[in-house]
Amino acid sequence: MNRVLLSGRTAALSPLRRTPAGIPVLDFRIRHGSEQMEAGHVRRVEGEVEAVCVGPLAETIAAAGQGSGARFGGFLANRRQGSSQVVLHVTEFELLKD
Repeated sequence: MNRVLLSGRTAALSPLRRTPAGIPVLDFRIRHGSEQMEAGHVRRVEGEVEAVCVGPLAETIAAAGQGSGARFGGFLANRRQGSSQVVLHVTEFELLKD
């Protein structure tokens, strides 16, 4: 199974670009902060995750703008073929009310 659900804020939005076929692509980061249980102790977790979105959803995320609180869903894959850098490929996006 390769499924990721993460809440956070959009950060470091790159300009929306298009493939040669005209498909929108957005590279961005998701800034996350939460408290998690680990080994019976509460742990504060903070960090940023590299993300990419392809298709109409990329336009939606770009329009929401940097700093938007949201839930993101998707899968992990290499940034590009032959790369060892893993990024979250976002396939679901739900804006959260602040």
